[in-house]
Amino acid sequence: MKSRTLRVAGVCMLLAVLEQSAEAAATPEDPRWSASIDYGVSNFSPARDQWREYGASARRHWERGSLAAEYLQASRFALTDEAIALDGYLDVWSRAYANVRYQYTADSVFFPDDAYRVELFQGAGQGWELAASYDHMDFTSSRVDMYGLGLGAYRGDWYYRWKTLFIPSDAEPGVSHRAIARYYYAGNGDDYLELNGGFSHGREYRHQSQVLDITKSRSIGVAFRKYYGRQWGVKLAASSSDEKNAFAERSLSLSLLFRW
Repeated sequence: MKSRTLRVAGVCMLLAVLEQSAEAAATPEDPRWSASIDYGVSNFSPARDQWREYGASARRHWERGSLAAEYLQASRFALTDEAIALDGYLDVWSRAYANVRYQYTADSVFFPDDAYRVELFQGAGQGWELAASYDHMDFTSSRVDMYGLGLGAYRGDWYYRWKTLFIPSDAEPGVSHRAIARYYYAGNGDDYLELNGGFSHGREYRHQSQVLDITKSRSIGVAFRKYYGRQWGVKLAASSSDEKNAFAERSLSLSLLFRW
């Protein structure tokens, strides 16, 4: 059971990282470089040791895209794991851009051994954005594939997005849904207040058995980002999630943002 929990933790961690890196596509083009230092902590009910996450990234921006180098570290179940990643964005044709990412872990405690993704975004109509994605993760004893469809909308100072992930399984395909509503309260692309949430469900066999586990979870969160001048800013986020018959997680994170 613990190996399954570690794998689920690895999937959740990677999804959180991908959501954060997606903001890079909206970074103003004027700075040539942007960077961040990240810290997060999670508490649980029933009580268990805190989970902690650390990260740092540096991104180089060009006229038609950007490329970031990232370092990730996480401590869970009294274990520590580290990973490095490359994450890039590129304009591909009119009103379309792509995100390509590769992540590698040497020890693979609960991060996947390696993971890669491709996501394509396409503008449509008046302020609509369509997206399709593929993610692949290799763990020590298993692999995970995820296929995603997304729909976004820009309405004045508001941005809305819904994304659904389909996760094939030997037992029953899993499905995950996530939505965000983001308000750019200062009328620029830097500062915003966000409300997000999601839910998922699926079935999978326990390791080396024919016993079915029903997986079901839900989450809700808020985020606040503000830049102080052109060079630096902060992002604060809080979230709450519950996994059926398992645990409830309450998380806080802080990111320091820089650009020049």
